[in-house]
Amino acid sequence: MGERQKIISLVVKKLQKDKSVAEIADDLEEKEEVIAPIYEAALSMKPDYDVEKIYELLEKNKKLA
Repeated sequence: MGERQKIISLVVKKLQKDKSVAEIADDLEEKEEVIAPIYEAALSMKPDYDVEKIYELLEKNKKLA
C-alpha cells in the first residue's frame, strides 16, 4: 500500500469516528489542505468506504484540476 492509500485509510478510520477535518489533520499531523479532499471524497462514498475507490476518485479529480 502506498503512502497516499495509507493516509486515506487513516482518514476513513477517523471519519468513521465522526471526527472533523481539523481533528483528523491534527491527529495525523497533516495540513488541513491535504486532509480535506480525502475527507470529502471519502464522505461521498459513505457508508461504503473503499480505500481504492477513494484513491481512484482523488486521482481522477487531480487530472481534471
